[in-house]
Amino acid sequence: FLIVLFAVWEAADRAGLIDLMFLPRPSEILSAGATLIAQNAFLPTVGHTVSVTLTGWAIASCSGLMIGFALGMSRRVWVYSMSTIELFRALPSVVLLPIAVLVFGFSVQMELVLVIVSAQWPVMVSAVDGVRLVPQGLRDTATTLRLGRLETARKIILPAALPKVLVGLRLSLALSLILTVAAEMLGNPAGMGNALVEAQEALQADQMFFYFLSIGLLGVLLNAAFVFLARLIAPGHHLRFAEAGRGSRREENPVLY
Repeated sequence: FLIVLFAVWEAADRAGLIDLMFLPRPSEILSAGATLIAQNAFLPTVGHTVSVTLTGWAIASCSGLMIGFALGMSRRVWVYSMSTIELFRALPSVVLLPIAVLVFGFSVQMELVLVIVSAQWPVMVSAVDGVRLVPQGLRDTATTLRLGRLETARKIILPAALPKVLVGLRLSLALSLILTVAAEMLGNPAGMGNALVEAQEALQADQMFFYFLSIGLLGVLLNAAFVFLARLIAPGHHLRFAEAGRGSRREENPVLY
C-alpha cells in the first residue's frame, strides 16, 4: 500500500496536480535521507533514540512487573496502594515533561525519567490483571504441592499470567518510543525528534519528512523485533498473547479498570 501511495504521490507531483511548497516528492525525501546518511548525521540520531527507548523500556518493564506482581498477589498491598496508584496513573504523560526538564535539564536523564515513569503503567496493569485472573485451580495446585510464595510466583503465577504480561510489554515498548521522541522534540537537543524539529524550523521539508517516516519505520521494526523475541522466549504463547488484552474482564477481582 505504501509503495502505491508513494508512486501516486510522486506521479501527481510531477504532473502538477499537487502544488504545495513544503510537500516534497518521495524521490526528494529519499535523496535527502541519502545525504544525511552520507554526512553521518542520521545514524547518531537513530542510535540516541533507540538507546534511550530501550533503556527506559527495560527499566520501566522491570519496575512495572515487580509492582504489578506485588499488587496482584497481595490483597493488603493492593488495598493500601490503590488510591495512590490511581492518582498517578491518571496523569497524562506529557504533564511530567516540564517537571522533568526543570529537575534534570535538557539531558538524557530527563528523557529516561519521563519514559520510565510513564511506560511502566501498561506493564503494571497487565501484570496485575494477569495475576488476578489466574484460575483458582492452579492456585489450589500450588497449595497442594506446598509451594512457597516465590515458587508459586515463578512456577504457577508467571507462566499463567505471561500472555497478559506480553501484551503490557508490547504496549509499553510503543509508548517508550513515543515518549522518547516527544521529549526530544520538546526538551532534549538530541535524537530523531530533535532532528525533525530542527529540519522543520529550517524549512527543510525533505529532511523533516525523512525523519518523520524513519520514526514510523523504527516503531514498526521495534514491534516486529518484540514479536520475534516473544515467540522465542515463550513458544506456544505467541499465538494468543495478542488476544490476551481482550480477555474477560468480568472475572473475579477486576482491578485498574
